[in-house]
Amino acid sequence: MVVKVEFKALNLHAGVQEETIIKFVKDAQNDADKGEVWLFFDEINTCNHIGLLSELIAHRTLEGKQIHPNIRLFSAYNPYCIHTKSVSDAGLQTKVKMYDERSRLVYQVKPLHDQILDYVWDYGVLQQEDEKKYIHIMLQVQLPKELLNHQVLADLLFASQEFIRKAEESYSVSLHDIKRFIKLIKFFYDHLKSRPTRKKLSDEKVKPAKYPQTGKGKPSLLMRSYILALGLCYHSRLYEKELRFRYKQEIIKIFSKYVIFNLQMFDSILREEQEDYIK
Repeated sequence: MVVKVEFKALNLHAGVQEETIIKFVKDAQNDADKGEVWLFFDEINTCNHIGLLSELIAHRTLEGKQIHPNIRLFSAYNPYCIHTKSVSDAGLQTKVKMYDERSRLVYQVKPLHDQILDYVWDYGVLQQEDEKKYIHIMLQVQLPKELLNHQVLADLLFASQEFIRKAEESYSVSLHDIKRFIKLIKFFYDHLKSRPTRKKLSDEKVKPAKYPQTGKGKPSLLMRSYILALGLCYHSRLYEKELRFRYKQEIIKIFSKYVIFNLQMFDSILREEQEDYIK
């Protein structure tokens, strides 16, 4: 680490309990006797305990007591942004203005307390070249070598991020989507490797073949994992058929630089996975 201090991070969300935050800080208090400790609270305005966090940040107190002087506090928050483009016209429509506005929020967030507004700094969004570098680093660090076709993955992810930004909003995707994609690749690859053959259904005459099938003319487990992860992270969030078609064309163009790949293969990978779950 560049600054040679202990760094601890806590990812916050609506389900985080107050006890979790208190324990996180108290554990750091014990370590602070040995030297400087940096605490990072991610997405502070997505949890229900903004008062507790405001007390920590503005007054450096926890439960009314001063925290250790060796503790440094950092946090990030999600901006209060309303979708300017319609995400979808489908579903029930609300007539209550408060609920309608909340449903159009890019992030479900709580308002920040006045006492910490002076500490807020807007760093803007990542530049394209910086995002590319982060994507490369995240793939290299978080994916095992057997799952890493480094260049094609980086190209697929960068193109996917850009496509969603153009289809939705400039802030509709972030590095969280990259993190989610990496988790899904690992899940699908491990699951497909060890997936048992399903039981025969009552209306089936022959025993079902093992899924997924591999070999000549069939997508590899790695390619399936890539497509299924892209399908969940990006393809499925596009609400118009035309947008989904254009997204698939972008992905096929990138894949085709490295392997034989077409629209039918993309669709069949998604469909076969869905059918295996349903059956």
